[in-house]
Amino acid sequence: MQFLSAPANLPFTVALAIVLLLGALEIIGLLIGGANAIGVDGPDLDSPALVADGDFDASEIFSQILNWLHVGQIPVTILAIVWLFNFGVVGLLLQNSIRSLSGSMLPMLLASAIAFFISLPATRITGGVLKKILPRDETEAVSSESFLGCEARITTGTARRGKPAEARLRDRFGRTHYVMVEPENDEEIFASGSPVLILKRSGDIFRVMDNQGAAIEE
Repeated sequence: MQFLSAPANLPFTVALAIVLLLGALEIIGLLIGGANAIGVDGPDLDSPALVADGDFDASEIFSQILNWLHVGQIPVTILAIVWLFNFGVVGLLLQNSIRSLSGSMLPMLLASAIAFFISLPATRITGGVLKKILPRDETEAVSSESFLGCEARITTGTARRGKPAEARLRDRFGRTHYVMVEPENDEEIFASGSPVLILKRSGDIFRVMDNQGAAIEE
């Protein structure tokens, strides 16, 4: 207990505590009938500050990182729980190993930075496994059937053919979803904030067309 409560381990113990809290909230949500109690709403990333001037588009890189972490393929909050768990466990294992070798632990910030970078590929691997084993009844049915013809708005990145960006939409039940989209036509480019219309699905990517003038519910 003294090891867990050490100041150098504070970020890791807090991360694991949040995992327990979110897990409890999810169980409660399921018990009261909230089929999508967590993992529906992602962060509102529709911000011009994410797009840099010139040829370098920071939001595109961020969008690719999200895609690499399987965001849009499994619920965002599930990924957050996985990352927090990996971060907490990696951090505690790291500090315990350093303490065993040297008799002291790494400074909190240094240990947190190391654990952060190690936990990202661990989260990608775990997310890939979860994508295969998680029930696909509701999420996949909504994605493949109900999303087609829906209005959406680009939230992160600039969508080009072959370079998908994240888009936000609401399904017929009023729930928010985040999906990866790219233009149906090669010449079209959709910047962050652009309204689009979902035409069809190609694997994990949805093909879209321009939907200027449409009133998309925020």
